[in-house]
Amino acid sequence: MAEPGGEQSSRTPHGLLPELDCSGNLTTPDSEVSAVMDMRIKTEPVEQDMSQPVVHSSEKPFGCDKCPKYFSHAEYLKQHQVVHSPEKQFVCSECSKSFSRAGALKKHQIVHSHEKPFGCEKCPKSFSRASHLKQHLVVHSHEKPFGCDKCPKSFSRAEHLKKHQVVHSHEEPFGCGKRPKSFSSAGDLKKDQVVYSHEKPFKCDKCPKSFFSKGDLKKHQVVHSHEKPFGCDKCPKSFSLSTLKQHQHVHSGEKPYPCHLCGKRFSHRRTLTAHQRVHSGEKPYTCSQCGKKFFYKSTLNKHQVVHSHEKPFECDKCPKSFSCAGALKAHQVVHSCEKPFGCDKCPKSFSRAGTLKAHQIVHSCEKPFGCDKCPKSFSRTGDLKKHHRVHSGEKPYMCHLCGKRFSDRSPLKKHQRVHSGEKPYTCHHCGKKFRYRSTLKKHQRVHSGEKPYKCMQCGKSFSDSGNLRNHQLFHSGEKSYKCCQCEKSFFNQRALKKHQVVHSREKLFGCDKCPKSFFRAEYLKKHQVVHSCEKLFVCSECSKTFSCESTLKSHQVVHSCEKPFRCDKCPRSFSRAQYLKKHQVVHSCENAFGCDKCPKSFPRGISSQLSHLCSSDQNAHNHC
Repeated sequence: MAEPGGEQSSRTPHGLLPELDCSGNLTTPDSEVSAVMDMRIKTEPVEQDMSQPVVHSSEKPFGCDKCPKYFSHAEYLKQHQVVHSPEKQFVCSECSKSFSRAGALKKHQIVHSHEKPFGCEKCPKSFSRASHLKQHLVVHSHEKPFGCDKCPKSFSRAEHLKKHQVVHSHEEPFGCGKRPKSFSSAGDLKKDQVVYSHEKPFKCDKCPKSFFSKGDLKKHQVVHSHEKPFGCDKCPKSFSLSTLKQHQHVHSGEKPYPCHLCGKRFSHRRTLTAHQRVHSGEKPYTCSQCGKKFFYKSTLNKHQVVHSHEKPFECDKCPKSFSCAGALKAHQVVHSCEKPFGCDKCPKSFSRAGTLKAHQIVHSCEKPFGCDKCPKSFSRTGDLKKHHRVHSGEKPYMCHLCGKRFSDRSPLKKHQRVHSGEKPYTCHHCGKKFRYRSTLKKHQRVHSGEKPYKCMQCGKSFSDSGNLRNHQLFHSGEKSYKCCQCEKSFFNQRALKKHQVVHSREKLFGCDKCPKSFFRAEYLKKHQVVHSCEKLFVCSECSKTFSCESTLKSHQVVHSCEKPFRCDKCPRSFSRAQYLKKHQVVHSCENAFGCDKCPKSFPRGISSQLSHLCSSDQNAHNHC
């Protein structure tokens, strides 16, 4: 029954209405009304009028029987219950994906239309959904209402806070089924699995590059658009959104990502992830050509240039070229001779910050990296790695011109100068060029007269450490290098090698100006001074000139009247070693020098033979 004015009053559960007279008084008996009202009170929560503003009262009387959720309206409950039913009756005509609600299907179809009707009024960005626009607007407001209760960080979205809180818990619930690795988020696990599969499904439509994730592709596409809409408020630089956030850490000095193994802090999450590989030893990036593994993708990219043998970066001051811009930049310091990085504990300075850092370990005397195969320990992991190759015999660096292999990159680089003939190190005193920096350093001591290596036993000093080591063997008397063809022994391998030429009787070093040839290169060098007629070495006592330094030294003994070479079998002493050697033949009773005209022999050389020839009858020799 309708009330006046077309409005219905509140009905009882059975549809009965209390009857009123003209003055508005009840005509229905009291017993019936009380019964009706009792029934209404009992059933009120079930049949609550949907038009009433229950929302404002914060009541949610409609509970789901399958989960703990409650709703303010019955229709909201009904919509929610679709989630629990396995039926998805709303199917997309484009991709056959099905949805439990018509609204969800409608939102999904925007993906196929590529429409982005929701535009941001503060930047040129637009979005396919209103919720996405709402999330984006937080970027412009710079509000971060979601604060972490364990550190001072705050976030613009609740889900970002939730992800961040995993860092404090150190939980890694997402395990990889193929490797014993676990992650704090499903996203990190997914990214790691893509890296190990080596698949790059997301391809750029403007260049041949492909990427592991859609996010990486999106970041890359900014390169083609050249858009940098987000400006830094502390400097004139502008960036894409993600890069701006990273850049702002430079100004704040904030390093919110700590490593829970060593305590080191980082300004970016990806830098922390890369650092953690140092602890785990994981090297996810593998070279497809040689199988070598790397911690970082950038290191793999640099390494792959080695296989191509391309060196596109050329030095404008010398003919050298390099495979990467960093190597060229590092090389150019050689030409500038600048060493801006000074050590605060000694007067040394360096051209690179990395070299200074490596040098400073010398002062700390720490060697935390021990070899597991011998008692040696090292101050750097790189040095330990190189040392391991001594045990394994591994030589991964090969010269592509001669096939010679090396255990380290730097010896290979030095070796390649033999093929190229390159001598990049020039002496600024005389203009002489050298293949190696160490050789230049030794050479410069000729000009300075510096002899930093001093013998502790006799006080003699040397310009080269090798010469000092050889000299110290004379004090020890140890001759550990023995000739296999005779019983002679020598202080060092170099002396033995020189001696072995005597047995071969080969004179490999021929003079190009006369028919003479020599056993050793240094003998030829000394000989060639004869042809040049140059006598550069002048005696300070008598102004006599000599063609070589050793001859000058031998001559200077005449002025000093010193005879340092004493015979151990008689009291005689001599000014030169060769004189002593000739004399010692007298004590040995050996007649090593024979006359070529008679059977006689003599203990000394040509001088004894000449005196013999002069004092003898020539006819007697002819008769013989």
